[in-house]
Amino acid sequence: GAWCARSTRTTAKPGPSTSQAWSYDQAGRPAAEYDANDLANIIAHIGEHETSVRPLTIQYCAGLLKTEILRLLATGSAVNVLDICTAYLGVKGGVSGDNPSPTELNRFELHCTPTTEAHAITTNLSTASVNKTEPGGFINRIVDLFSSQADSRITAGRSLRLSGQRLRVTGDDPRVGIYFVDTLDAAVRIQVPASYLTCNRPGQLEFFVPDQLAVGQSYRLELVSQYSSGDYQVKEPRVYASPVELLVVA
Repeated sequence: GAWCARSTRTTAKPGPSTSQAWSYDQAGRPAAEYDANDLANIIAHIGEHETSVRPLTIQYCAGLLKTEILRLLATGSAVNVLDICTAYLGVKGGVSGDNPSPTELNRFELHCTPTTEAHAITTNLSTASVNKTEPGGFINRIVDLFSSQADSRITAGRSLRLSGQRLRVTGDDPRVGIYFVDTLDAAVRIQVPASYLTCNRPGQLEFFVPDQLAVGQSYRLELVSQYSSGDYQVKEPRVYASPVELLVVA
């Protein structure tokens, strides 16, 4: 039979709003396509104004939702995902004939149809600026995984997560690495040991904050890497510096 789903929802009508900036790359592709906020980023955002809810509780509930949504999709059900979009499986290229054989179907693919509420956010949306991103990388967000604080405080000896573009730290040049630069004395540069790096992907880095950082002092992050894209590396290391001042706490 046909795949169908019913739901009841209320629709909010947002007022005028302004995005900080709209960024695009050399090919004109929106930077948001490869710089999406992951679950940790979203939880950190929530934690900034919902202090009564434990981040681990949000993470646990989100995991339950994810598992159930994927299960329902795999059975052929359509799913209203948080009143943002209706997700459902389709067949690539469509289906022809009145009684096709399963062997005649192309591979399945996921479709998402935005809800009225999701569409409504674009109605009165404007942007403050339009920026073209550089070929190199950038640090978009810094999250302390111990406290869930974002772009502010970091905990000595605990894990830190960076999200952005082309962040992977790789290369044979001895200058390659992750550095904490003292905001009062740029000559003080503390490198993160390679063994502290637990996740090294183009869109995300995770590593432990060195204990050598002085509690109560502020630092800026600096990445030095020869990574470009795929398996390609540039000859001269590129330096990606974050302007965000990070205060070290115990």
